Amino acid sequence: MNSLYLSFKNNWNHYFYEEKRPFNLAITRCLFFLFIAQYSFFHDQFSSYWAMLPHELWHPVFPMSFFKAPPFDTDDFHILFNSFIFFSLLSSIGLFTFFSTKLAAIAGTLMYSFQVSSLEGSHDNLATVVFLWIFAFSNSGDAFSLDSLWRKSSTKFLKLRKSRMLSGSYSWPIKLLMIFFASIYVSAGFSKIYNGGMEWLWGDTVKNYFLFSHYKSDLDQLGISLGLGLFMAQFPLLCKFGGLATIIIELGTLFAPFFKKAKYFFISAMFLWHIGFYFTSSNGFFNMTALYFCWVNWEWILKKLNFSLSDTKIVADSLK
Repeated sequence: MNSLYLSFKNNWNHYFYEEKRPFNLAITRCLFFLFIAQYSFFHDQFSSYWAMLPHELWHPVFPMSFFKAPPFDTDDFHILFNSFIFFSLLSSIGLFTFFSTKLAAIAGTLMYSFQVSSLEGSHDNLATVVFLWIFAFSNSGDAFSLDSLWRKSSTKFLKLRKSRMLSGSYSWPIKLLMIFFASIYVSAGFSKIYNGGMEWLWGDTVKNYFLFSHYKSDLDQLGISLGLGLFMAQFPLLCKFGGLATIIIELGTLFAPFFKKAKYFFISAMFLWHIGFYFTSSNGFFNMTALYFCWVNWEWILKKLNFSLSDTKIVADSLK
């Protein structure tokens, strides 16, 4: 029993706290917050209309329900909305990262919970909020950040960076992001099977999505003009295989955080599915694209591009 516990502990520590350099976490932070900021600016600003709804339609969820918060008026929402974009941009460039990531997480949680409490939103809002909080408690600002540049003269910070040159603190946030990402799609796959059964697997669900989304004008204008959804709906057997493939890919993401080959196959397939979904069925999950940044080995890409990880002025000086 003791050896079993020690084996589990060693495997746990190796998986979550494998010593890594800060680049993957830092670049993921930079791209995630930049994407979320621009997506919110062009899409979520329309959520202010929900602040105009009658209070009878207010159904608060956590944390709104916990604090018994009343619905925001339009001015309050605009302040919250602009604060979220501002702190997200600060987090992206790595300025006051310790504080900006936490403030972005707080503002994002309030903004998205407001949307869901106003009967708008989906599980993709929860995914964004969880990612925000993982970054809030990570050391993602130690590289590719303005913080790592302007504090390079600080003796205290130099010692801190030296101790973190290779650290498990850069590994666990990425692994946690991956696991939560996978849990979203695995739960979606199980939900389809549990609620839809064989009808979802081998029925006309995908075909109906194509037709409904097109005539509901849920697509972007490019998707409507291409008419790919209507074209695909003409092939019922292909749509059935599409439904079956969706379930297999979603359930298969369970293995992606733990096995490299599974990661390459299922995450690539899921990303292509998202792109195809955007042009054929709906643009409602485009914000989920920001979650894919955690799967990329950015350090490997930079090395392939002959990008000096040790001499560049952008990265933390501790690696010089």
